[in-house]
Amino acid sequence: MKTIKTLARCYLAALMLWGCAKDGTKPQDGGPDTPGTEDPYRQIVTDAYRPYISQTQAVGISIGISVNGEEYFYNMGELVRGTARVPDEHTVYEIGSISKTFAAIMAVDFLREKGITVDEKIGPYLPSDIPVLERGGQEVTFKHLLNHTAGLPREPANFSGSRSSYDSLRLYEALKLVELGSTPGSTYLYSNFGFGTLSTIIERNIGMRYGQKLENLIAAPLNLTRTKTRLTEYPDWGTENANIAVGYSSSGNQVAYRDPNETGALKGSGAVHSTIKDLLAYGRHQIDTDNSPIGHLALETHRQTMQSGSTRKGLAWTLRTVGGLECLHHDGATNGFNAALLICKSNNTVIAVLANNGGTNINSRMLTMAPNIFDTAR
Repeated sequence: MKTIKTLARCYLAALMLWGCAKDGTKPQDGGPDTPGTEDPYRQIVTDAYRPYISQTQAVGISIGISVNGEEYFYNMGELVRGTARVPDEHTVYEIGSISKTFAAIMAVDFLREKGITVDEKIGPYLPSDIPVLERGGQEVTFKHLLNHTAGLPREPANFSGSRSSYDSLRLYEALKLVELGSTPGSTYLYSNFGFGTLSTIIERNIGMRYGQKLENLIAAPLNLTRTKTRLTEYPDWGTENANIAVGYSSSGNQVAYRDPNETGALKGSGAVHSTIKDLLAYGRHQIDTDNSPIGHLALETHRQTMQSGSTRKGLAWTLRTVGGLECLHHDGATNGFNAALLICKSNNTVIAVLANNGGTNINSRMLTMAPNIFDTAR
């Protein structure tokens, strides 16, 4: 019986891959919707992700490629296990730490509104009873939060694992007790705590809910209609045919959404939900900054601010050489979802991958696949 189920799953995955590699909203000349036109990337995507979707713990996956503005979509598996409902380019997923790139744009905007730079110390923007965060005579600045060199640990010491219940009061308590692990600016240490502190500062000082500011500054101007921090804001949320993926753990068990109503204080580290189509559009705005409403903000996040060994960071973004080309990169993982985003300005290419299964590495497959995409796009 197990062999039959496995074969059936592989066959279903193959049908889904070959049947759904189209942009169902806007046919484009030469694109996968044009009758008789061969999709140049389909076999590359098949080779990269067929082994993934064939794994017993895999549930669903959406892959998007944008080359010179032309979009290709590939969807496999199920958005809810057992329903045979295939995800599409409008299916909502948690995007995990890719949310940090949104937080970086929001931070640059906040700093400009205040007339200050990323080198400003964060102390004056926190409650007055929080001690100065410093070590070795160096205080923590916004840049240190944005490039993971503040010396803060990955998670707050009083964080129990529930993001939705971890509010700003708990974050402030953690900041009062924390001892920086290194002199700010000296050592790279990836920190959700740092980005939670950043988003809490923004929300505290603008007098507006973080998700509403994200909508006003990024989602609405870029027409990212299915990019939000609150699941309840999606028109189809709670409906029988909601196009919102359910998350599953690495062992295949359904898990709760991370922070579905944006009630926690770690928003900047991973509160955004989005779709493959929206992420491709978001990526193109990182490329064509001259014609983007957020272009002047995005450019500042792309500039290198630190290097530690082979790791190079802008503000949130990792600067990575892939296939001989300079790219912006970020991935993300939550208990029930995985995400990866790669943007290459020099060849006008964006690759995004979203999956509703935690603990599986779709990111490494994307980075291995990308040079073949680049070669084909030339």
